[in-house]
Amino acid sequence: LTGAVFLNGRFTTPFGLLAPNQYDASLPMARMRHISIFHLIASGGCMIETASGQRREVRAGDVVLMPFAESHKLWSGDAPEMVATEEMFHQRPVEGIWSIEHGGGGAETRIVCGYIESSEFLFTPLFRSLPELLVEHTGEDKVGALIASTVREILTLADTASPGTQAMLGRLMELLFVELLRRHAGRMA
Repeated sequence: LTGAVFLNGRFTTPFGLLAPNQYDASLPMARMRHISIFHLIASGGCMIETASGQRREVRAGDVVLMPFAESHKLWSGDAPEMVATEEMFHQRPVEGIWSIEHGGGGAETRIVCGYIESSEFLFTPLFRSLPELLVEHTGEDKVGALIASTVREILTLADTASPGTQAMLGRLMELLFVELLRRHAGRMA
């Protein structure tokens, strides 16, 4: 596994974003063969819609995994249009983490996005059984508290430019990925 955080976004209602299916060479994850995308909803909330039309409301505390990284939309309120995210990226103080600030000035939603490169997983039955959109809420149970603690640490590191930040973020994203797979497998058993 190779993981990283690539985006620290702050969005205000109304907003509408279109995340790409294919990433161009200027974006941090362009060299990847296969990536799975994470959205960590730190505050606020929004709607998410996959390329196939599956919709889900997500809110603070939710961890969204899109194993197959298809194009998708995120929005809150009556956004006048869906804006392509790659048009809004700005480099942050932490190398490899881009930022977006976008929206109409209303209630704020903060989303930190990461990825996992998992080309070997493409051929495993568990990975192939994942839904196109997996949402876990960091609840009060023991494992949920572990996920919540990991997410809090990711959010803190995404805002700092201290030595080793990218290495720590990568390992935390890998841990988060494995834990979400364990939870999903446990529900299937």
